[in-house]
Amino acid sequence: MAKKPTDGVDYHDKMIIAHAVFACIATLFTAPAAILIGRYFRGRPWWFKAHLWLQSVTASCIIIVFAVGIVAVLSGASHIVQLTGPKADAHHDLGLAILILFLLQYLLGIAAHYTHSAGPAGAERRRVSHPFDPEARPPPPARVLRRCNDSAALCWC
Repeated sequence: MAKKPTDGVDYHDKMIIAHAVFACIATLFTAPAAILIGRYFRGRPWWFKAHLWLQSVTASCIIIVFAVGIVAVLSGASHIVQLTGPKADAHHDLGLAILILFLLQYLLGIAAHYTHSAGPAGAERRRVSHPFDPEARPPPPARVLRRCNDSAALCWC
């Protein structure tokens, strides 16, 4: 039976491609979007749901990346580097570190959400000021320090 053009890609290569695709989705799209939403849109009512959803998609992608990476290494040929031993690769160590650190950050974010105190009773929540969010900018000061009455002295006006 003649090979089709698509038959040139074996199982190992498909696993490497899936590993790369999910890694790109997590690191180039969902994680940066979640970070930007958490940083610049905190004043909006929808920010937390969007941030949590994107972080959850990122966590899922990173777990898939790690699992597919292990399957790819275990299904690889003899020329493929291994997890341990003389052919060990730093790529695998970095992948494990990224998985552990991201999941730790994800779980700490969830814990911070559920353990965050509202502060003293009746206290107003502090709004974070961001240059790109006009609703979060602090009001202008009531008084400013400047020169008054054409003298060299500074006073509050």
